[in-house]
Amino acid sequence: GNSKRNNNQKPRVVAIVGKKEGEVLPITNAIIPYNLIKISEQDMPDDPPLIDSTWFEPNAAEYLTDKYDLQVCQPMHEWQLQSFPNCNSFHELDLTQLRYITSGTRRSAFELREVVNGRHNPFVYKSGMWNVGINEKRVEMQRVDALVLEKTQSSKFVPDIHGYCSIGILMDYTPGGSLYDYIKGVRLAGGSTLSPINRLRIALHITAGVADLQSIAGSSMPTFYHDDLDWHQYLYVDGIFKLNDFNYAKPIYVKKHNTNEQCTLTKGHMGICKGRSLEEFQAKANYNYTDFSPFRPDTIDIWMMGNLIYTVMTDLYPFEKPFNLNRTETGKKLINGERSEIPEHIWNSHDPSYRAMMEALDMCWTYRWDKRPSARYVTDYLFGELQKITGEENPDVRVTLPERDPDQKNTESDYQFFNDGANDC
Repeated sequence: GNSKRNNNQKPRVVAIVGKKEGEVLPITNAIIPYNLIKISEQDMPDDPPLIDSTWFEPNAAEYLTDKYDLQVCQPMHEWQLQSFPNCNSFHELDLTQLRYITSGTRRSAFELREVVNGRHNPFVYKSGMWNVGINEKRVEMQRVDALVLEKTQSSKFVPDIHGYCSIGILMDYTPGGSLYDYIKGVRLAGGSTLSPINRLRIALHITAGVADLQSIAGSSMPTFYHDDLDWHQYLYVDGIFKLNDFNYAKPIYVKKHNTNEQCTLTKGHMGICKGRSLEEFQAKANYNYTDFSPFRPDTIDIWMMGNLIYTVMTDLYPFEKPFNLNRTETGKKLINGERSEIPEHIWNSHDPSYRAMMEALDMCWTYRWDKRPSARYVTDYLFGELQKITGEENPDVRVTLPERDPDQKNTESDYQFFNDGANDC
């Protein structure tokens, strides 16, 4: 058929990037007008590619065969394997205006701006790194990230998503940096000046983001788990550290014969480093122990929440003092029931905020996973303690952070030194 031309449409800006004998050519900008194009049968190729069901049928379940026994387990909800792209918003972007922000292991983040009513509104465009190959697995990871962001839109502890298409995501602009940036800054400064009650508020941010993830759509059973909880995954936005980076998150399956019973895991599915959970150390390391049993996926998130709370409370990484242990030594300590030491000034403190955080830490680091409270339970406890301390029914959960050195470098040396194996996680 014929396309219809809208005379009110404005010319588009197109960025063209090419390669010549391995050399990346400069970006070329051109104003491309909308043209009327007539298409006839003669324009069709003689041997067009045949579109079959593999082009459009969902295949997310294929990436979970090594995690669940699909003879026994099934998705809890149909939407766990779905996606909701809106690619038109991406095709309208002027990619020549991208401003590089940072990169993770496989993705880069760029700043873009749109003009609305004369105001420049910034947002973030996240996509696969140019030097990392794109395959179906990478696309699947972006689908999961976008799905979780879309499903947690009502949470004030998770950033908003504005668009998703294939390997690209548009989301909130977060100029305040990450929880790791804050931790690094205060460690360089010799310790945080934050009061105990503000540390309690950050602990609440940590647990609330996980609780909202695990209770998507008001589910009474956890539907997803993050599986990559780390100081880098919380972004500071308007006084709140918000949980993001769900590309490693995984749906939680249930038993086919009893849909009220979660399927368990016999091992973790990430690399092993100091920041991982007790169960993963038990499953991966060749230690002599008898307490290991297949575990519910959501419980490893809760253990890792404890690692983050410990650092916010003490300004230390787990098992940093009295000696900085490596991952093997850390695993042995955890399996033996030992924990990171709490500094005496906190342990002996009567400050109710410190007492509340230590109680939450006990919950997160409960040795038996089947006795470990849920993320929602820990969150409700911390919020209740904040209510008691402030005497307010709806206390402010926002935190104003101490100013960081404007010359603070974007390096990972401190994190990697005290978190052996961090590059493998």
